[in-house]
Amino acid sequence: MGPINSRTAAKWHAQHLALCFIVSVCVGEGKAQPPQQWVNLLEWSENADWASRGRNYNERLESQPSRNGVTIRPVQWNYYPLPAIVDGDYEMEVEWTRETGTESVHIGFPVGSHTMDLVFSAFTGRYGGVASIDGKGYTENATRKSPSAVRNGYRNRTTINVATKADEATFRIDHNGEENYIQWRGKLNSLEGRFDMMRHPWIGAWDSRTVFHKVRIKMKTGIVTPDFITVADKNQDLHSGFVRLVGETAGLPKVGWGNFFVNQAFKVGGHVAERRVPRVAEKFRFCDDYYTVHAPSRVKCAIPRSMKSFSVIGVNQGLRSSKFSVVVDGVALYDSGMTGLDIIKLDLPANSKILELAVDPLGDHIYDHTYWCYPRFHRFSADRITEDKLDSPSRKLNIFSAEVGANRITYNKSIWAPPIHYRDAPICDEYLFAHAPSTVTYAVPDGMTRFTAVGYNVVSCSVRYEVWADGKPLLQTPQAGVVPIDVQLPSGTKSIELKVNDMGNSKDDQSFWCYPRLYAK
Repeated sequence: MGPINSRTAAKWHAQHLALCFIVSVCVGEGKAQPPQQWVNLLEWSENADWASRGRNYNERLESQPSRNGVTIRPVQWNYYPLPAIVDGDYEMEVEWTRETGTESVHIGFPVGSHTMDLVFSAFTGRYGGVASIDGKGYTENATRKSPSAVRNGYRNRTTINVATKADEATFRIDHNGEENYIQWRGKLNSLEGRFDMMRHPWIGAWDSRTVFHKVRIKMKTGIVTPDFITVADKNQDLHSGFVRLVGETAGLPKVGWGNFFVNQAFKVGGHVAERRVPRVAEKFRFCDDYYTVHAPSRVKCAIPRSMKSFSVIGVNQGLRSSKFSVVVDGVALYDSGMTGLDIIKLDLPANSKILELAVDPLGDHIYDHTYWCYPRFHRFSADRITEDKLDSPSRKLNIFSAEVGANRITYNKSIWAPPIHYRDAPICDEYLFAHAPSTVTYAVPDGMTRFTAVGYNVVSCSVRYEVWADGKPLLQTPQAGVVPIDVQLPSGTKSIELKVNDMGNSKDDQSFWCYPRLYAK
């Protein structure tokens, strides 16, 4: 049986022994919940133990989380994730009381792939709002509320409604009976979250003891999925002939930098954690028609006669913080805002002559490996550019000028990882993070004969992924990048060791094992 896609991720319960993490999986219902049903997210958090996944968020609570309430300890930067993956439009209700302190209370709410930070009573009640929008925090953007006072001992009720459509998003927040307390509508690319697990709701406070009495969600479209694997889930996986390693016991990992993480992103310097989450499908393709342009860059080409529209996909799969712009005859027609992937479709003015593609690194010149994929001129209007026409056969651009920030412009060639096809770059919810040089070991259950994964390093692109069975090497990939891994295990294999070789230089070797699984066939 081939790989079975799953959006559920592992929830681990850990006890530290001398040389290993011992992980138990919570017992209970682990089913995705369909639209129009209220789900108590605090109930899902009752057995949550985040320690074995890299960060022990349970230490930030005063007691074990309960379906009847979660109490945030009064320390600085105190956030707690709820073990749910939200995929779709929804309504979320939160009831909370700040019991002591004078500082901020926070509710993290997903909008598409971004988890936004709703803030009350920051700077002792002077400011509130939502961060961040267009690169601006809650004290500077249009959602700013001033003052934003919170009365201790008072039970607050906050309702958040979120909807997305294509590249647009809206959210509406009602608070303590005030409808439309905050409203926002705009491009998804304008938003950026601050949390290290995408599409999860979060709750928190700054140096203030705060009780969250209720957090419940009702999907209007899509599903909300528990971010843990139950015993029933594991049994079903085995019945289907596979094992997800993110839910299994891991030998004590050794990493070259930082911590070993399971389904948790990480921060480097001031870079936002959500930019680090892998974006790749279990089965993926590379783009086969692209120009490599390190930002900042400007590329000019002639527009063929009789063309009425243009389409292209801008990609930055390293730091994912570029702005893609299109200029025609000196007039700016399109600006993506900060993003890592943007599908651009626009109409061309009549008799247009010169098209210019520009990439702005937005002040950060690190990891700006950027690409223009599938540039296409069309003889019809932009509203007729359907999915199949985005990567339809085409001819090379007639480029007469190119300025790039590093190296030189190339066609269908990259010194980094080639760009992943835009259809094959969803958020990965099932991964191990282990900065090279690294190693982690798992037991192999009886009957498993095959290991598959996607090795993913889009920053240094300079590691090798290795698979060992019972202490013997089975596979070493070429230098990667992004690489599919599929290896047969010798009969009777008892343990599998996953290594990332830094090739003598561990700088920026931020490496992932995406969708690591064992299969019976």
